[in-house]
Amino acid sequence: MNKEIRGKLDFAFDWCKSGTFFNCRPLSDVREFLENRNVAMFEEQSANLEVVQHDAGAFLRRRSSSEKGLPIRQTFFDKLMRWHQFPLQTLYRMEPDELLPLINASLRLINKNVVIHVEDGDALTIVSKNYARIADDQLLDRVGSSDIEQVTRTDHFIRITCREIKQVTVKPGDLVGIGTSVVNSETGFRALTVGWYLFRLVCSNGAIAPLSLYSNRIYHQKTDDFDSQLDTALNQLNRATADSGEIFRLLTDAISKPLPPRRDVERMLVPLLGFADTRNLIDPSYVKKTDRLYDLFNAVTWNAKRQPPSIQLAMEEYAGNMLWSAVR
Repeated sequence: MNKEIRGKLDFAFDWCKSGTFFNCRPLSDVREFLENRNVAMFEEQSANLEVVQHDAGAFLRRRSSSEKGLPIRQTFFDKLMRWHQFPLQTLYRMEPDELLPLINASLRLINKNVVIHVEDGDALTIVSKNYARIADDQLLDRVGSSDIEQVTRTDHFIRITCREIKQVTVKPGDLVGIGTSVVNSETGFRALTVGWYLFRLVCSNGAIAPLSLYSNRIYHQKTDDFDSQLDTALNQLNRATADSGEIFRLLTDAISKPLPPRRDVERMLVPLLGFADTRNLIDPSYVKKTDRLYDLFNAVTWNAKRQPPSIQLAMEEYAGNMLWSAVR
């Protein structure tokens, strides 16, 4: 099932498996995969689990078992390390024999029942019993196939781009398409969010902006009103068609708005790009002293489309948030 679709992958250890990657693909491609994958879950006390290393890679099994176990995906490792807020960029530079004790110590330290999600025979992720999973196929159904333009999906997240609502001219020669976007992670890496999707037609840059100043995030916690929260968030997509004038105003205002403080931009971009690449990206705007918010917005989105999917998504979300930050 783990065929590869064209597109640049995020970082992955060669001893962890990677799932199927869809980059800006038609809905039918993604739906076919989701309908044919095999998904299972099991609950276990974390201290009873261990990861062992074989020639074929890393495998999850019950502690002291003689069974080979389940191959672990990159998402399983990333989620386990995030449980203790370990810095992934540092861990990615370490060798397997250095990481294995840390992985198993992390399982022991959690020391409570967890849920392991399994996809096509691989350990996909590890989550709390209180985690409310929104499956990708169910989310696609709730958004509605008639509204979906394209889908990007990795093991870490799904990004649904809905059909363009309108095109607006921000300034002469600068045409921007406005649509809506839904982002979710069924593996526990991000909340479900809905927002505007902005597509700058002159250079194919994209950005995601919140639908309003208020929270559009639905966190994956099992609560009595979880389904109603999800319905409320998705219903915003329907209302967005009539309210696109607000995002147009933010875009035109950004032409004259000053740049945000440099330290604020660095605080958001350095964890994604590193210090040197962040400096190379934003230096032209801050050295010129004539650039405005819209110029920085375009620089960030232009760079984002050259990044792996998860970094691209984070940068485009930040670019969209910059528009709102100017009115807060």
